[in-house]
Amino acid sequence: SIYDLALRLQPPVPAVFDICSELWLLDENRCSVSGRQPGEGRRPWVNGNAQILIDTQVPASRLTDATMAHRPLFARVAPEILAKPTLLCLVKLFDIFQHLDHDHATFSKAEEAVDDFIKIVARTAVMRRAFRYAVDTLGLDLDESDESQDSSRSWQKQIREVWFTRAGGRPCAFEHIFVGNLSEDSDGHPVAGGLHCWLKFYLEELRGTARYLGYFYNRSPKEALQDHRYISGKFIWEHAGRNLVKEGGGFFVGVSPEWLLADGTIAFLETRDADKAQLYGWQPWLGARDRGYTKDVVHEGFRYRKVVCHSEQTLITVFSSFLGVGFDDESEYTAHLDRILSEKDLATELPGILVSEGIAKAEDSELCAASVRFCASRHCHSLGEALHEIRGIFGFSLEATMEEAESDANLKELVFDAAEMVKRLSVEEASLSSATLPLLVDHLKQQGRSGARLHRPLRLLLTGHPNGAKVADLICLLELADREGGDETGPSLSERLQIAKELLVTRSVAQQK
Repeated sequence: SIYDLALRLQPPVPAVFDICSELWLLDENRCSVSGRQPGEGRRPWVNGNAQILIDTQVPASRLTDATMAHRPLFARVAPEILAKPTLLCLVKLFDIFQHLDHDHATFSKAEEAVDDFIKIVARTAVMRRAFRYAVDTLGLDLDESDESQDSSRSWQKQIREVWFTRAGGRPCAFEHIFVGNLSEDSDGHPVAGGLHCWLKFYLEELRGTARYLGYFYNRSPKEALQDHRYISGKFIWEHAGRNLVKEGGGFFVGVSPEWLLADGTIAFLETRDADKAQLYGWQPWLGARDRGYTKDVVHEGFRYRKVVCHSEQTLITVFSSFLGVGFDDESEYTAHLDRILSEKDLATELPGILVSEGIAKAEDSELCAASVRFCASRHCHSLGEALHEIRGIFGFSLEATMEEAESDANLKELVFDAAEMVKRLSVEEASLSSATLPLLVDHLKQQGRSGARLHRPLRLLLTGHPNGAKVADLICLLELADREGGDETGPSLSERLQIAKELLVTRSVAQQK
């Protein structure tokens, strides 16, 4: 077709790019964006001729819903942007979905508008590339049993099923991601859900139904303010008769609706089963209510963590969060980690790395501060050395150590000693925490333990290996990780002791038989 021909005429994309980068480059309707120059106050625009001007202003309050930013987020959006065909269809859908009955599984009033939107989006270069990738690389089996339907119509049907299927009383993916919906936080309080589309937020600002409160970044805020393409902010949205708060609501600014659909569709198709997800570079996301995966991508020099969640058949959400300045390849990132830093520079850069690696949730957390102090005490001179020390704490490797002990007499004796210790802890119902550690150490000394015979078994119980830092430092970091840690901190402190009890005591009983 003419659209396949147009796609083949696109400039070639270097083979080192993955599909995410390729789709980004093929987004022909993406608009130019600019923010203000760095500094306090109303600074000049970096590019005053950009089609979209964003005014991030000041950080949002994390403790209250006070309006810290006193101007709208969008300072200007060029009127001609809304004349683009796919955006015209999207605005029409916004108007229709605004008045739909959200309790019904179908939305017959929107059928025609949905069909028009999908048809025009499917013709774009970025969606045509997504189609070819889905069929040729992912092996998507489109239903072409009906000769009256060509592959293009089958592809449009697939898009409709992914984005416009309501299931389990939930809004469809389009409603959640593009339109926004009433949701609940972990405590059951009503909050704004989704709304990851810049155009929808801009239109809500124009209507006066959305109020920007300030920017909200958990990772590298100084770097994030240099990135005008992506916004993470706190805002209030008047919806469903409520003033709904959205903390850390993030979206790419100026991207086309066709890119959002193409990117989300491929993310969904690449993660439909665990093996395929791993093959295409996705990692399981433990924070998902359903099935969730994450993948780090780089766009225009900045790194983002993409998140996709879905049920068996339908997409639930896809969004991205800001990580920091991007690296084009792994070798560049490794070189950055290996660079020798002063103690001051290490303290400045390490929190951002801990957050981007999924170890900490926020750079200003006590976990990051304690990690900096810990790495200084361990005489780390690079981010790589610091990460090695930190990962040595959170990577629980007890089972591997036990297997190694089968051929190492000294290690086997230590494992047996740790088993005796964990049994005593269980019998005496003694806990292991920063508060109880001094009493526990005194108790163990009274039993005749001292030096390595006291500390090495405790390290084994905490980290899975006998050598390393002071036990008090390990417990402190594990306790902070329970409260402030990310997905990469491994089992909690209590879970580690329970695992150790099950592995060590069970093995000891089996050997005695």
